[in-house]
Amino acid sequence: MMMVEFISGELSYQSSAFNNARGSDHGQAMTAKTKLTVFGPSGAFNSRHLLRSFLGLTVPPGRFVHPEHRDTAEYPSRKDVHAEPVSIPRDPATASREVWSPEVYGKDAYITGSMAALVGEKSLFSFGTGADLWHALVHEFSWPWLVSLEIALEAGLIAACGVVLHVVAAIEGKDNGTSFGKKVLLSLTTVRLSTDSVYGWQESEASSPAEIFVLAAFGWLHWTVLTVAAALIVARALRPTKSIIFAPDMVVNGEGAQIRFMVVRGTGKGAPEQGMLFNLEFTAQAWNTNWAMHDVPFVRGKYAMQNSYDVITLRVDTSNKDSPFHPSNVDEHGKSRVMQVMLTATATDCDGGPVIAHVCYYKTPWSDARMEEALRPYPRILFNHAFVDNYVMVKHPVTGAPPTSAPKMACDLDNFSRTKPIGGDEKFNVIGASEEEVSSLGDFL
Repeated sequence: MMMVEFISGELSYQSSAFNNARGSDHGQAMTAKTKLTVFGPSGAFNSRHLLRSFLGLTVPPGRFVHPEHRDTAEYPSRKDVHAEPVSIPRDPATASREVWSPEVYGKDAYITGSMAALVGEKSLFSFGTGADLWHALVHEFSWPWLVSLEIALEAGLIAACGVVLHVVAAIEGKDNGTSFGKKVLLSLTTVRLSTDSVYGWQESEASSPAEIFVLAAFGWLHWTVLTVAAALIVARALRPTKSIIFAPDMVVNGEGAQIRFMVVRGTGKGAPEQGMLFNLEFTAQAWNTNWAMHDVPFVRGKYAMQNSYDVITLRVDTSNKDSPFHPSNVDEHGKSRVMQVMLTATATDCDGGPVIAHVCYYKTPWSDARMEEALRPYPRILFNHAFVDNYVMVKHPVTGAPPTSAPKMACDLDNFSRTKPIGGDEKFNVIGASEEEVSSLGDFL
């Protein structure tokens, strides 16, 4: 996709050059030399995201006004220009996601743990406490928790050093005129503060060999903590980056089963390929009601490359009889046997680094309604639903006429997560339906 404007609920993902040119003759999409203005992901200004705006990161940038339409005195709201989905009050279990949020994902462990309890008293399944602790530090603990742990360790070492110095002074009989607070100040020399910085330029009694040994030992401990912290930062930095997001729901309808994804890296300020991914490959499997696992074939499961903020729909190959979404794979009530779909994506970024993303979709409703409600929001499989269109035509705010120059299309990123019902009784047999049955579902694409 070359010249498509990205719009969101507040601002558009567009180049800084175009933002600066708004309201001037230099903001045209094409000049006399046919120089194109690239409408892509880069920093704009958004009052709700001041820090991201200041750092030049992507923010939701608002409705888009085509360069040819700036002569209009007043612009109507975007919904008067672009078709908006109609909000239909529905059951919260199947309601559309109006705003994308990362809190929907990563609940697999909670859901699995809620369904089955683990018991056992004798076997410890571990390769070692040190290995488990390192894995937790690298993969499980959050950055605020790690920073707090580092500060607590440093403060604890300083306090412990002060205590040991005070005990040594008491043993040597030198604690008559020396307070514990001064020993704590002396312990600060273990974090590279000189004694002159602590006590100032004044004559002081030389440390005894025992005190020197304590200061050296605690200085080494501080160095060890800093070394481990540095190694931890490097280890966490080398983890595969998160660059792919999936729509929080997958839909199943007369067109088959569909999953949306999008690459969300790159601000447009560096090299053009910084936000691109290469050799994307998707692997999916599904659990059915008999707890049997089946491979989920895609019509196209590999992509040579993918640009940022380009919404792509993965389509399941329902013509394959081995596919869990084939019309024949239903129960005695005509409903799908699929209970859960697991999807993994692997790719390579422009620097050769690995990129991994995954999501697990769950069929709703659940047998335990209270547990299902407690675990919301989570990724869902929505039968007889369709995605709301992302791509819409750009039109004049007053006349509705299309522009003569690019971009002639706009990508509404707010619709990335939105779904809408298309009728039916939640039965799976809409897949592979006749033309008459499909036409009765209405125009949902």
